[in-house]
Amino acid sequence: MLKKSISRLVDYLILWVYTRDLYSWNGIKDTIYFNAIHLSNFKQEQIVSVMPSIDWFKVHDRNELGTVKAYLNNGNIIEIN
Repeated sequence: MLKKSISRLVDYLILWVYTRDLYSWNGIKDTIYFNAIHLSNFKQEQIVSVMPSIDWFKVHDRNELGTVKAYLNNGNIIEIN
């Protein structure tokens, strides 16, 4: 039996926009191998589903929300442009 997620990332609009924003950061996309992630779900299966066509470069417009703030373990706040 094929593994299937009931909900997809694109079904959660805010999370999907945030994920595309992260993917656009320098160095992030070079560390992600979608094909390997997809195939790892079907190690034991004879049938492998086709990966969905997803536009990771679709404009996310998160820059309209202002500067991103990150909270460090020591409690300090840094801004990421």
